[in-house]
Amino acid sequence: MYGGEEWNPHLLLRYGYTLDFFEAFAPLRMHGIELPLALIRPYHHFIRDTVDRRRTDKAYVREKSSLWNMHSMSDVQTRLRRLPGQVGSFGAESGRDTVLLCGNYVDFALRHLTPHKVILLSHYLYERRYLKNKKLPAQFEVYPLGNKLLFGSTSKRVRKETKELLRSFDRLHTAFRRQAGQHEVLARGAFRRWMHEEIPFIVELIDALHELLRTRPIKLIVEHTELPPRQSILSLLARIHGLPFLHVQHHLSSDASMVPARASHYAVWGRHMREWLIRRGIPPAAITETGSVRLELSRRPVVHTRDDLLACCGWEAGAPILVLMTEQYDASVNYSVAAWLQETVRSLPVYAMIKPHPDDRLSYDAFVSERLAIAPPFFHLDEILYAADLVLTISSTTAVEAAMAEKGVIVLQPDMAYDYHLNYNGYVRHLAKAEAGEIVTSGSGLTACLRTWLEDESFRSALLDKGRSFLRKTLTGGEPSPGAAVYELVRRLLQSSGKEQAR
Repeated sequence: MYGGEEWNPHLLLRYGYTLDFFEAFAPLRMHGIELPLALIRPYHHFIRDTVDRRRTDKAYVREKSSLWNMHSMSDVQTRLRRLPGQVGSFGAESGRDTVLLCGNYVDFALRHLTPHKVILLSHYLYERRYLKNKKLPAQFEVYPLGNKLLFGSTSKRVRKETKELLRSFDRLHTAFRRQAGQHEVLARGAFRRWMHEEIPFIVELIDALHELLRTRPIKLIVEHTELPPRQSILSLLARIHGLPFLHVQHHLSSDASMVPARASHYAVWGRHMREWLIRRGIPPAAITETGSVRLELSRRPVVHTRDDLLACCGWEAGAPILVLMTEQYDASVNYSVAAWLQETVRSLPVYAMIKPHPDDRLSYDAFVSERLAIAPPFFHLDEILYAADLVLTISSTTAVEAAMAEKGVIVLQPDMAYDYHLNYNGYVRHLAKAEAGEIVTSGSGLTACLRTWLEDESFRSALLDKGRSFLRKTLTGGEPSPGAAVYELVRRLLQSSGKEQAR
């Protein structure tokens, strides 16, 4: 569902070039970690232009498909996972009783982990935002990894190892160019320059995280993603040193944010994600359905009501309110569906509201009219959902939240051009494939759909049934709550022998 099930030239080239990178430079190691494995996310940014240029060359793609022999994301998981052997036993050491937790899960920790020792990572900007002004109990510690890397001095030992790794890379690169000839990525001078920039950064990060695990009584690592450098390193160090690594699903994840996956345990939202991971080669025993901690913690009390929203917009009561949830797509996509909504408002007795995604910087002022408004910034998402009658989106997680709020969902499916990051594998169609709501592919189709919705009670009822069915497959409900279910998994892993992560 979430990543699309197709196999296409983009995926072949992205992961084929990654396979070449992993294999050619595997001898570059720091604390048992092959450096290329920790650089997968920056490497995928580096190869973007090459993938985009070559993916339409059918003869080249056929040649590479035969060479790499990868035909699915399950193949990618198998070939690129490259788990290191366990050489340490931190997980079995007595006295280890601390959870190392991503900083953006501080609210989860405050609600569920106060009986335990917790180290919260302050590294990325979003983590620092979550941690700001939080009053923490004495057994919680914030580890300022970002500041240590930015302002701390690099030890003589690390500087020496960095120089040795740079020399080793140069030897490997020279030999590779001599043997492999004109590789599209790895033989280029630009690749050599890129690696000379990345190696010092990744060596320092690996060493800092290794020292953190070595010197602190950490028994369990909990993260919300795996592929950025820090998380890649921690998942590999966990394997090397016998520590469980728990990946708590945070988003409706796609291939580029998950594969190759190396966590020993997964806490996922529900059945759809469980099946998606299994199709990519994750052992079923490693997956626990818990529901969504993120959605549980993001719920906020409704203070501003529907009447407040009507008054704010100058609307009279009586007409339904439609809400378009925009996403991080470009203007050609977001303006297209906004125009559909504008056309519908002109034709039908409805009010409509555009709620931009937090990272959507486009202006929608040109679409505003007497019955079409921009969501007031002081109305948070739960208040907008409470006031709305119907939610429109392409692929946003807000479809899940709308279904939770018993609101119907219209799944918009405009024509969308290929995009290396946003439209490469069918993810934009995941709500349509999951039948989360009624599917609409044009402005006239939206108007016709909403006219039926206004006039036909059975259609409205069927739309709500679709949302309920989608929700049952997407989110595990009932008791325990998502946070309590994840805590139970954390508690069990803290009490484990240190051998459980080997599966």
